[in-house]
Amino acid sequence: MKFVKLLLNNIFIPLCTILFILTGIFAALFSAIIEYSVLKELFKSKYQHFIPASIIAIALVLILEYGKFYLHYLSGRAKDSDNAYAKTAKKIVFIPIAISFLCTVIFSVTTLDKASYDEDALQTQIEQINNDAQKEIQQQEAAFDTEHNERLAAYRETMNNANSALANYDSNNMSYRNSRTKVEALQAQANAATQDYKDADSALYEEYNTKKENSKKEILDRSNKKIAAAKAAHTDDQTSIYDNKVLSHFLQVIWSVIFKHSTYPRAVYLLICVFAGLLISAFIEIIISYSSHFMGTSFDSLVDTVDVPSEKLRNWCNQCILLYIKTVCALVLYLFCMVAASEKIELKNFLLGIIACFIAIYIMQNNSTTLFDTNSSSDSNNNISTVDTYIVIRDSLLQGSLALIGYILLGLLFGQDAITLGWPTFAIGFGAALSSCISELPKKIFS
Repeated sequence: MKFVKLLLNNIFIPLCTILFILTGIFAALFSAIIEYSVLKELFKSKYQHFIPASIIAIALVLILEYGKFYLHYLSGRAKDSDNAYAKTAKKIVFIPIAISFLCTVIFSVTTLDKASYDEDALQTQIEQINNDAQKEIQQQEAAFDTEHNERLAAYRETMNNANSALANYDSNNMSYRNSRTKVEALQAQANAATQDYKDADSALYEEYNTKKENSKKEILDRSNKKIAAAKAAHTDDQTSIYDNKVLSHFLQVIWSVIFKHSTYPRAVYLLICVFAGLLISAFIEIIISYSSHFMGTSFDSLVDTVDVPSEKLRNWCNQCILLYIKTVCALVLYLFCMVAASEKIELKNFLLGIIACFIAIYIMQNNSTTLFDTNSSSDSNNNISTVDTYIVIRDSLLQGSLALIGYILLGLLFGQDAITLGWPTFAIGFGAALSSCISELPKKIFS
């Protein structure tokens, strides 16, 4: 029973405590992602090109989230301190909280309103309708041109025959007078046939030009009606079909059963979106507040003091806690890199990353210099804050390389695309490398 109590007090409760603090950090990161997605679009402008909107959004998010987290910490310390800054922090912290609430509400309304509406699909549909109309106009004009030429063919043939007769006339064996009379008659026929051809061509051109204009107008009217019908599906009366399927179905059932209406008001859907945003933001802020306040309290009251029977067991407990901390830190850094690069995070690759980081950190912990050197003298313990730069860089590079290689090998083993050496692969190695530096913090804590 004592061993179980020892495990609970030395491993599980510290891990759960660290997990709760990391949950607060993750909540702050999640809030930062929401704020970034809103602020990035908010500061986009064609009149301002000096500072990219993404840089402005990142700067504001870092200021807001770090300031909010530390202000919560200060307000938590105000109970045990008479520091004026700690007391003032309770009032100042409401400013970043209000901004986070506003960004979350905007994000929720933007995401949930017309959730399945696809503007690109509508534009593609409109372009297709216009293309079909142009093709139909071209086909109709080609048909009119063919009919025009067919009706004009008789006049063209008569004209060609008359001109051929005039050109091929042979005046042999005829007197000059008779020959001249015959030529004049043929010339008159050719002129008359040519004039008839020109008159017919002009008349038919006017006729078929009018037909083309009428046909084009008719086709464009039909296409405009189709476009209007496509756009009409996106009016306020029809937008419910593009709402979130779960919320839409829920509201339709409520309104049809209780209020006897086939559809629900848009105002109700908007209020639910706002309420959802406020509820999510409130929960995130509570987690951030409690976790940061929790960092300012003493941990001794959480667990009962249990004497560890051996130094080896104590080191083992510390190693387990440190392995957990570094793995979580590596994954948090990986997620941050992926979000910063606007890369899609796939679940399978993320799970492979967890395994790769865990194995790399475990190998480095058990094969590098002992983290908790109990044989060190008191002088060395007093100087433990001095970091050996070479060892830190070496361990970081080795750990990052092991995680990257392990991620690639796991990708080959499970048939994933990790071997492309894209952002996911380098983000895993980068996160594992930086998490190696985290070992300095537990050293100081446990010492």
